[in-house]
Amino acid sequence: MHMSILNYNAIVSGPKGDQGPQGTQGNPAPTPLKVVGTSNIAFTNTSTTETNTLTIPANYLTVGSKYELRLTGSVVKTSVINSNLVINLKLNSTNILVLTMALGIGAFSGNGRGFEIQGTFTVSASGVSGSLFSELSGVVSTNTPVTSNIQNTTTVNTSIANTVTIRLNSSNANTTGTIRSYTIKEVF
Repeated sequence: MHMSILNYNAIVSGPKGDQGPQGTQGNPAPTPLKVVGTSNIAFTNTSTTETNTLTIPANYLTVGSKYELRLTGSVVKTSVINSNLVINLKLNSTNILVLTMALGIGAFSGNGRGFEIQGTFTVSASGVSGSLFSELSGVVSTNTPVTSNIQNTTTVNTSIANTVTIRLNSSNANTTGTIRSYTIKEVF
């Protein structure tokens, strides 16, 4: 089992199902899939899709596989207007996690307010009509924490390669921000 990172795309060879905690035939246990981003990525009211993605090979997602997302950043509002922060975690083109965070009506400029988003998705069935259960929560400093708009099962084809991407935007042009860091990683 080998893992290489090219342009932050995790690529894994070999089936996952027979790896066990110690690996097989004297090989070490596999390294979990993960992608890490630390550069500042600006966003506006136009959706920004992070280009560093996590590619999960065909047939790698098995029942019980679990992945975590952690995303931090800051948001600035320059006008007194209602606005939202919208986060999407996509598997290929399907939203598996969506979080809409109300930012209120007041302005907050300068360094803005920090935010933190955490979520998971777990494979509950595999195959062409496989499924994931996902959940997401987040908080912008001084605002009430919120949970995902999607907290249910999403149909996904696990027999093909799946690419996980993050999209982020605000609901109006007077609200901008920056993704400071993020991780998407396989936890088991």
